[in-house]
This record gives sequence, structure tokens and C-alpha cells, in this order.
Amino acid sequence: MVRILVTGYEPFGDHKTNISMDILEKIPEMITISDPWHVSRDKLLPNQQIFVEKMVLTVDKNGSNAIAKRLDQGEVWDAIIHLGLCDSCDKIRLETTAKNVLDMRINDNSGRMVKDSKLGKSNILANDSLIQRLSYPPIKHIIKSNDAGSFICNETYYQTLLKLSTKRLENIIQCCFIHLPSEDRMPAAESLVSLYQIFSRLFFKPVIEVVGGLIIDDGKMLLARRNLSSNMPGKWEFPGGKVEANESLVEAIIREIKEEFNWHVVECSNFGKWFFEYDELCFILQLMRLSLTTNQRYDNVDEWTSHDHISWFDSIGDIDLLGADKDAAKEVIRMLKSK
Repeated sequence: MVRILVTGYEPFGDHKTNISMDILEKIPEMITISDPWHVSRDKLLPNQQIFVEKMVLTVDKNGSNAIAKRLDQGEVWDAIIHLGLCDSCDKIRLETTAKNVLDMRINDNSGRMVKDSKLGKSNILANDSLIQRLSYPPIKHIIKSNDAGSFICNETYYQTLLKLSTKRLENIIQCCFIHLPSEDRMPAAESLVSLYQIFSRLFFKPVIEVVGGLIIDDGKMLLARRNLSSNMPGKWEFPGGKVEANESLVEAIIREIKEEFNWHVVECSNFGKWFFEYDELCFILQLMRLSLTTNQRYDNVDEWTSHDHISWFDSIGDIDLLGADKDAAKEVIRMLKSK
């Protein structure tokens, strides 16, 4: 059984209620979650039970430091989810950044007023893999934000992420901050449904659908090498990328080939599909056979965004291919040799 800590805040300022505290009260202590990627996964995973610890934070310095203090005392959870009110928001905001600033427009509940102060040395980013799994595919009503404000919500987020970092727990305990609209902008029931979807994504390995372009010339296939600024630099792959929400495979590969190489696809068809599991996520590679414009230039390196080299192959030998791409490349080679 996994354990998560979910926090909300007491009312503050002119607010007689706080949606984060109201939502917190509605969350049961035990929740059963199912795999949100079950349609895409190559196997059925069992449901999981989540034990939820709930805590209402005071809107002051003690509240901002409460979870950091508990972490410092050795308490651990599988995840920490901070909830807060955004009374100007129409959508739920997933905060990607705790800003290095405390700049209050109103007093906190202890009467403290801090203006233009720094919380530490720099901004702190939430764990990128966590943000990715909560962002793709999109959850209804949720948008990403890099501005958690400059009041108690941001201070709490900063202190929690800082403590996770100093204790080297940032890759062990998942942590995010969720800003909720007031109930007059979004019903609490809808916010709660979206929150449950967040819970389910925390504890199942995400499945990401990507497209790759199969370009063949003179009996050889084209592969591209990721540049040093890319994730997994030096790895070879079929050119392509992630399929965005509400995007067809054809639309995705045309867009990716244009964005990454400034090449123009004139025809494409589905060649095959491969599933591959990494430590943190799974990929479905949809390989699309492509025809590019006549006399397409392949040496326009200055226009490439994610790769630094391409080459043509009729065998993969010792080149360092990504997992799903390697399986797909073997099938392409079998096809080429059968002709």
C-alpha cells in the first residue's frame, strides 16, 4: 500500500472558506486507483490501494514550514500533494516551479507582511518526470503553470522542495502543488475528479505514444543521433517525437519532421507498432513509412533542433539505438533483406 500526504489551507484574508480545505475534507482515507494507461499498456496491472494522510496548514510561516519540518524529522511518504486556492483561476493549475520570492500583498494569518524577500538561492523546479506524467495526456481542467505566486502557497512549495532536495529525496518522494479555482468558478466535484486522476498517475508507469519516421533510400533506412542538449544524448533513433493530444499519427509525424529537421513529408503510411518499457516510463512507437519532397536536402544541420547527425543503415551493428527503435529497426532490416 502506498501512502500520500495531501495538504490544504485554512481560510485567509477576506476568504470565509478555502476550497483546498473543503476538497481535503472530501477525500477518503483509503482510495483504490486503477491504471490510467491500461488501454495502451501491453499487460493488465492490478489496482492499487492508497492511504491518504490529510493535513490542514496554517496560513503563516509555521504552515509554510510544517511539511519541511516533518521531512527533517524523518517522516516519509510516497508522494506529497499540496493544494491551494487560486481565486483568479478558471482551471486547475499544476505548478512546475517554486519561485525564489516572498512578496506579500496582504498579511498572513499571523499578521506577518514580507515584501520583496528571497526564500533561497534560486527557483526550484518540480521533478520533471512527475510533471510529464501529470501533463501527458492532458487531464481535463488542468493546465501547467510556472508561477505559484509569491504568498504562502509558493513559500510552502519552496520549503518542501528544498527539504526534499537537501535530504536527496526529490526522486523518491513525488511532490507537486495544485492550485484549485474557487467553487464559484469550478464545482468542487469536478476538482475532486481531476485530483483523483492525479493520484492514479503517481503510481503507475506512464505510457507515452511516439511516432517515428521510416525513410528508406537505396535499400537503407535513415536513423538520427540525439544531440547533447536532448534527453539521452548520443542515442540513435528514427526521427520523430511525441503524439500530442487530439493529434493523428499522420499529423504528428508531419509536424515532428518539420519541427526537428525542417523536412517536408508528402506521403506516409503506418509500418508497425512496438512497445518498450524503461525504468520510469513506457513507450509505444508507431513507425510511419515516409516519402519526403523530391530532392530533399539532408545536410541542413543548422536547422535541426534535437539531433546532430544522420546516417543510412542496412544493419544496426553496434550503434546505440533506443529500445523500441532497436526492435523496430530489426524488423525494417528483415523487410529490406527479404526484397
